Amino acid sequence: MYKDTDITMSIQKLLCGQRPVVSMLLVAPLHLDILNAVKQASTVAFCEKKTGCQSCANCMLLQHGHHPDLYLIEPEDASSSIKIDRIREIQQHIYQTPKRGLRKIVILNQAEKMNISASNALL
Repeated sequence: MYKDTDITMSIQKLLCGQRPVVSMLLVAPLHLDILNAVKQASTVAFCEKKTGCQSCANCMLLQHGHHPDLYLIEPEDASSSIKIDRIREIQQHIYQTPKRGLRKIVILNQAEKMNISASNALL
């Protein structure tokens, strides 16, 4: 049985390797906190020391939810969907060069909640 730390380490290897992946699709059972694992792996990927030190400028920005190269897309509340405006907003930013690092990371949490227009815009 996998633990959150195992998943976090696997994602870190993919994000921080010599040839980082361009995209990932992660599907996990509800008991695994996959969103937290991705956020932790992103911290290591953006960290200036590549350790997730929690003290460098990038780690501090991530802790406060203000890193300019990390985007989290999710429904506004449990009963709503992800709308096309949110996808279009991300598209405008994702094609620009990263502001503080070597990469940008977009986390699309609960992708199944995208409406049809948002799904088509993402393609």
